[in-house]
Amino acid sequence: NNNNNNNNNNNVNVNINNNASHQPPEEVDAVINPTELFCRINSHDYLGALQTLRSHPLQSKIWISRRKSSSQMNEFAWKYLPLHLVCLQKRPPLELLMELLHCHAEGAATATPHDGNLPIHYVCESGCEDDRVIS
Repeated sequence: NNNNNNNNNNNVNVNINNNASHQPPEEVDAVINPTELFCRINSHDYLGALQTLRSHPLQSKIWISRRKSSSQMNEFAWKYLPLHLVCLQKRPPLELLMELLHCHAEGAATATPHDGNLPIHYVCESGCEDDRVIS
């Protein structure tokens, strides 16, 4: 289904500056200013996510978050690194996982602030069926 992936590449709306000379933000809102990498992962465009990661590896270190409500702005509904997001998938693409780990190995040992889970917890919870991912 590569045609759909290619079509999705043209529809990604990104509001983050990908210029390598600028320091990336530590966190972005999933709706207000998502990263290109998040948009591609969220739309299951894993080939596009891999291409984005290779051209903008610092996006692997940017937290994606959603706040609970305007009255609870300090509380997260959720907050993930891209590695966490990919690990939430039932069939996480191995090549994308490996590239995320290459770009930000520390992400594997980083717990999410909203529930304290590591990426491996999400792999187990998602029912991942790929032994290569689990081992």
